[in-house]
Amino acid sequence: MPTTVQETTPMEIDELSQAANTATNNNDNNGTSTSVSAPRPVANTASLQLQQIKQHFNPEGMLKKSRSASTFNSNQAENTRLIFYLWTNSPQLLYDDFAHHLYDVDASIDYNDITNPTTKKRYKTSVEQRKQERREKTIRNEISEALGPGGTRPTQRTIDFDAFTSDPEIFVKYIQTRVKADGALMRPGVYGGYHTNLNNLFRRYQYRPSEDYKEQLTRYMDGVKNIANQANQAGEVRK
Repeated sequence: MPTTVQETTPMEIDELSQAANTATNNNDNNGTSTSVSAPRPVANTASLQLQQIKQHFNPEGMLKKSRSASTFNSNQAENTRLIFYLWTNSPQLLYDDFAHHLYDVDASIDYNDITNPTTKKRYKTSVEQRKQERREKTIRNEISEALGPGGTRPTQRTIDFDAFTSDPEIFVKYIQTRVKADGALMRPGVYGGYHTNLNNLFRRYQYRPSEDYKEQLTRYMDGVKNIANQANQAGEVRK
């Protein structure tokens, strides 16, 4: 028996054409079109990030990654503050060459835009305060350069640790200055962090203080944290 072929009317052809166009447009709109491959930037970015991470898989990189960036920045900031304090109050506790280098940097600081401003901008602080802030920032930046990046040995010698650790009260007197502007004590954990910062500085210089020094300083720091805790319980207000 011969096969019967059913003819398609013009109306049916038009309906089929419209349906095909609709499907193509939907595919284009929802990203399912198979005619063009869409780029995959997320995968490429992840691959690049992975390559950057693996670049640190070597002895130097491992040391740099032994602490998080935020931890290193916290240590660095506090240690530059400590060395700045020693330089301004007890410069004999620094190596002479480094102390003299900081004096040279200090003498070259330009305050002209502060003392002779070109605009009439109003400042909340006095000229002397702004000069002091610039001086400290400049010197501490120089100290930070001497300490070098995280995970590395410092590029220059700074503190004479033998002289510094001759008496734990040297560091304790520095701790006494670490209060709020209104005189309020820090929280106990903050003072514990300062002790950790110092120990980190010892490690970076591969310096080992005596057991007697470590024991005495620990006792002092326990007292500091207890006093801060008592102040906190007594309603210490920190602005």
